[in-house]
Amino acid sequence: MSLHVSWDRYNTLIERLALVVHESGYEFDQIICIARGGLRVGDVLSRIYEIPLAILSTHSYAAEGGTIRGELVIADHMTMTAPRLGDRILLVDDDALLRRSLAFNLEQAGYTAQTAQSAEDALSIARLNPPDLVVLDVMLPGLNGFLVARRLREAGNTVPILMLTAVDGELDQADALNDGADDYLTKPFSFDLLLARLRAIIRRASGHSSSVVSCGNLSLNVATHRVWRGNTEIELTAKEFTLLHYLASRRGALVSKTELLRHVWEEDSEISMNAVEVYVGYLRKKIDLPFGESSLETVRGRGYRLAGGEL
Repeated sequence: MSLHVSWDRYNTLIERLALVVHESGYEFDQIICIARGGLRVGDVLSRIYEIPLAILSTHSYAAEGGTIRGELVIADHMTMTAPRLGDRILLVDDDALLRRSLAFNLEQAGYTAQTAQSAEDALSIARLNPPDLVVLDVMLPGLNGFLVARRLREAGNTVPILMLTAVDGELDQADALNDGADDYLTKPFSFDLLLARLRAIIRRASGHSSSVVSCGNLSLNVATHRVWRGNTEIELTAKEFTLLHYLASRRGALVSKTELLRHVWEEDSEISMNAVEVYVGYLRKKIDLPFGESSLETVRGRGYRLAGGEL
């Protein structure tokens, strides 16, 4: 026995749920949806209430075709449609005096300052104790600040970055922005100016209604449905983007054809398993083959996996 609900009926039920929540008087400022049937519900509610949406990936079905229920696996991280920045700022600079001075003043301004004197320390902290914002000097021993920013972005880390540059030149500024910085500041600078730049970055990020999901050097803008491999934009159809977005939300995890049918083609009960193979083929020809990449993996008889970056 199967229960079939039309697409229009499904949306009507979600809107009715939104009305019930509204009439309850319950106050909330964020929605977290489970990526096992909750994506569409969360997306609609987020749009109705105009508040941030977070997606938490889970998986409990295994075996061929995903037909046997097993242990519930929950992802380590959530995908956020609007970053909620806290007060932890990572200062990365090999100048000990400047580092201590900035840390002291940020603490006085109400922030919690973490410090790192090298690229290696910064990447380690970003991985083990992620900050809410990074102030990153360009001139570091070993890896420079440009490479640190690039490593963070390639690993899928979307933390806002303010780059400190010693040279007031267009090339340095362009390099900073191209490598993933959100803004830059030229030395020497006053603390008041630094604080104003940090607050501006926080305002922009907090008010940004879209998210950028990254898998290595592959980036997806969920709001605009645009995709890049490095600096090259890739044209995808609406269904190809939906498929890629779902795989990216579970990057590194094995996703069965049945799961993809349920979440990507949920409005079309007539679609066949072959359609999944066809669209995965389309996607691979666009995001991998032209760039010599192999991020979209086929695990024969089990499903597909989109590789994620590592620091």
